[in-house]
Amino acid sequence: MEDKIIVALDVSEKERAEKIIEKLSSSVKYFKVGLELYSSEGNNIVKEIKSKGLRVFLDLKLHDIPNTVSNTIRNIAELKPSMVTVHTLGGGQMLEAAVAAARESYPEMKILGVTVLTSLDKKSLFSMGIEISEKDLVSKLAKLAFDSGCDGIVCSAQDLGDIREEYPPPFLVVIPGIRLPEDELADQRKVSHPCLAFEKGADFIVLGRSITNKEQPELAIKRLLEICKSAG
Repeated sequence: MEDKIIVALDVSEKERAEKIIEKLSSSVKYFKVGLELYSSEGNNIVKEIKSKGLRVFLDLKLHDIPNTVSNTIRNIAELKPSMVTVHTLGGGQMLEAAVAAARESYPEMKILGVTVLTSLDKKSLFSMGIEISEKDLVSKLAKLAFDSGCDGIVCSAQDLGDIREEYPPPFLVVIPGIRLPEDELADQRKVSHPCLAFEKGADFIVLGRSITNKEQPELAIKRLLEICKSAG
């Protein structure tokens, strides 16, 4: 179970990220570096995490023309992250270019297609001109990711639905927006209990503030592991 949990380092300061890693690296092996930390610390923070024998989920949600994304993937490959995200709304050609670049430069790096952000709900999507249901949209984007050769997708547990059945392992499913029962929603709209995510077929779950905002994050992780293991 420890290998299925990704702790999000959603902070700007290197020192704060280091403290989180120090407290949790004995319990979990995956840490997410997103735009906030990456824009502040760049490649060095990824290298530092890797130097500790830990894995990096580089959540940059790349979304640009195919040539730009493929070149970015080649640059990122030098850091040897375990997983990198691209946005499925960039289209099939962009996804294929990202996958091809990864296979050429560092085949162990998994390319994951982000479907619909967990901060978006039906009203938000409608305001952008997307009128199909959230479930149908996620289903279409998951198919696009699969057909384009991506190694998996990122989606909410609520949106997972029949996707796990349609695309079994080794196609990966990573679930963000995980909250413990006592947590606030903050800016998330679609959140899930960790057990629900695993029950629906998640390969990994991502937790940020539910863990990192706690005074003793190591105890929060311990409690999470106990909850998940007791659920089977």
